[in-house]
Amino acid sequence: MPLPRTEWKTTRIEAVNTGKSRLVEFSLDAPGSPIDTIDDAESPAVSPDGSALAFLRETKGRGQAWMVRLDRDGHAISAPRPVSPRGMNVRDTAFADVSGLLLSADEDGTPHLYLVGRAGAPRRLFADPAAMQRPTVLVEGNVLVRQQRVGSYWRLFASSPGLRGSVQLTFGDCNAYDAVWRGRSTLLFISDCGRGNGLGALSELDRIASPADPGAAVISANSNGAPNGDTKP
Repeated sequence: MPLPRTEWKTTRIEAVNTGKSRLVEFSLDAPGSPIDTIDDAESPAVSPDGSALAFLRETKGRGQAWMVRLDRDGHAISAPRPVSPRGMNVRDTAFADVSGLLLSADEDGTPHLYLVGRAGAPRRLFADPAAMQRPTVLVEGNVLVRQQRVGSYWRLFASSPGLRGSVQLTFGDCNAYDAVWRGRSTLLFISDCGRGNGLGALSELDRIASPADPGAAVISANSNGAPNGDTKP
């Protein structure tokens, strides 16, 4: 089994040169010249077991999801292959688990979330017509968090893997976005609550439980004590 990402001896960064992005791999033991490069690649995402790397390639402003296999040290061992249809405009990717890749992709100009398994076409996850994007998954705790448009603002919502329940995490006349997990129940994100539209600051939600059914509770508190993810200036 591939080593956890924290035990890898290399790291990848996204670099831009002559108008194109690429993923560049560097050794953590001996920083210096890159040891591997994936051309025409951006927005990398690594599978939970470290065996696969997904990324985006753009053609005339439209993104397509691609993937390579990784060895125990995190080096690419396969040629890149597309995992989303050419006509689908993919904005973001995130692994749902070892075998499933989440896509945030446009449908009639509105972003929605799709799941791509080992075989078959992308499957849309939510019937709600609201815009959704930038999914992040806590694999061990079985919680999927997504950005969802409510009125004029982006909110954070949590769902169970089976999508049986969905709980709104943030409120207020402000935006919450770019969520990432820290540990097993804490979510870090950017909020512009109390600061003005677009003037975001780092916030957190704590003790997030899996909404296994529509009545499941999610207990949350952010770092400065404001309720429901709303942030004091």
